Amino acid sequence: MFYPESKNVFYRLCMLMLVLYAFFISFVFAEWESAGTIAIPPYPYTFLAATPNGDLLATTFNNHSDKPAEIPAILIKNPMSATPEVVELCKVSFLKDRGYSGVACDHGGNFYLTGDTGDAATCFLRKFKPDGSPDTTFGNSGVVLPKKRCLGVDVIGPQILLAVGWAQVQVYDYKTGKMTGEFPKTKADPFIRDIAIDPSSMRVYGVAKGGVWVWEGGQPWEPAGYNLREITTGTGSVRAGEGISFDPIMRVAIVTPVPGNTLFEVKDANTITKTVVTSAAPQTHLADSCLSFDGTTLFITDMFGKNIHVLKRVVYDSMSRISSVSPTSDGQAASPRTPAPSQPSAATAPASTPPAGRVEQAKWEKSYTDVVQRARTEHKPMVVYFRRDGVSKCEEIESNILLTPEFNSRAPRFICVFEDLAVNPLTAYRLGVFRVPHITIMDSKGDTVERFTFRINADDLFRAMDSAR
Repeated sequence: MFYPESKNVFYRLCMLMLVLYAFFISFVFAEWESAGTIAIPPYPYTFLAATPNGDLLATTFNNHSDKPAEIPAILIKNPMSATPEVVELCKVSFLKDRGYSGVACDHGGNFYLTGDTGDAATCFLRKFKPDGSPDTTFGNSGVVLPKKRCLGVDVIGPQILLAVGWAQVQVYDYKTGKMTGEFPKTKADPFIRDIAIDPSSMRVYGVAKGGVWVWEGGQPWEPAGYNLREITTGTGSVRAGEGISFDPIMRVAIVTPVPGNTLFEVKDANTITKTVVTSAAPQTHLADSCLSFDGTTLFITDMFGKNIHVLKRVVYDSMSRISSVSPTSDGQAASPRTPAPSQPSAATAPASTPPAGRVEQAKWEKSYTDVVQRARTEHKPMVVYFRRDGVSKCEEIESNILLTPEFNSRAPRFICVFEDLAVNPLTAYRLGVFRVPHITIMDSKGDTVERFTFRINADDLFRAMDSAR
C-alpha cells in the first residue's frame, strides 16, 4: 500500500512506538527467569513447604521396591546458599508405588505429612516437631486416619486443610488433630491432588490433571460456605506428584502441567502467564513449587531430574526486606511490641487537618490469624501492619501516620492488626510481605484494597481506608 511521505513517517513512528511498548510490557511483566538448580544430592523430590526460618521441607517420591520401604522427608537448610545442607528429618514406610501426597508447615515450625497408601483405611495425616520427631499429642500418637484417600495439605493459623477423596477438603485443629468441619461435597469428581490457600481471601486453590480449581465463598472456620468451580481445564491425566502453590505478591496459583518444563501462573481463566524452566528437560515431570522466605526466588521440584530448580523474580527491591527468624515452639514471643503512643513532629505530620476534639487511640490486635475470623464474622475491613525492630522507617510510619488523629478517627470501623516479625514471620511470608514497614488494607471479604510498602504516603493510605467496605 502506498502512503504519502508524511503519512509514511507517521506510520513508521507509530509502529516503532508499538514495538517499544510491547518490549516494555514484556520486560515489566516477565516474572521469573531460570537460575540453575540447588546443589543437593539427587532425590526424586516432590512436594515442598517453607519453614519459618527460611529452610525448605521436601518429600521424596514413591517406593519403587517390591517390598515395604521407608521413604524420607527432607529438610534443606539454607537452600539459597552455595552449600545447602540436606537432613533426613523422618521416614515413613510405604508399600510399592505408594508415598507422600503433601507437606505443610505451621507458624511454630511443626510440619505435617500426608500419605496416600492406596487404601483409605490407612491413608494418614501426621504431625512432626521441627526436629523431625512425632508430635504424640496430635491425633493418635501423632497420626490421624481420616478413612479416605489423603492428598494435599495446607495450614492457615489454627486450621489444617486436608484434601481427601479427590474433591473434598476436611478441616482439622492443628494442635489436637480433631476434625472441625469439611467443605461441602460436590457432584463433580475432578481428581484434585493438591491444595493451596490464599490467607487473605481464604480461597482454596486445587490442581487436577494440570487444571486449576478454586473453592470460594467460605472460610476455614465456616467451611460449609465454600463452593467449588473450575478455573482452567486440565490437559493431562490423573497423576501422582502434582502440586500447586500460591504467590501472594502476584496473587496467582502456580502449577506445572506434565509432561513439560513450563510453569503456569493462573490468575483467572483469561489471565495465564507461562514461564519455561530452562534448566529442566523439555519432557520432565515438574511436581511442586514454593517461594523463598524473602520472596525473590521460586523453587520447583523435578521428579525425573531428581533436583530442585531455582527461578529468580525478575524485578525486586531488597531494601529493608524481611529475613527469617526462629520462632518459639508455639510461634509466640514473650511480649510482642505494639506501637507506643507518641506525637508526630510538626515537620513530619500529615498534611491533612485532624478532626476536632480528642480522638482515642486505635486498638491494635497482635495476630492476623487470631482475629481474621472475627473480622469476617463482624463484616469489618482490616488494617494489617507489619513492622520489625531496628527499621527506622517503621518508627517513622508509626509516629507520622498510625498514631495520628487522622488514622485513629478512621480506625474504629476496622480490625487493626499489628504483626511483629519477631513473633510470627510465617504470616508475613504467606501474605506476600517481604519488606517492612508494610500495611495491607483488606475489605470485609478479605480481598486486598491496597498494599503499601516502605515509603508510605499518609493521604494514599487514608484514601484506601475510606474506600474499604
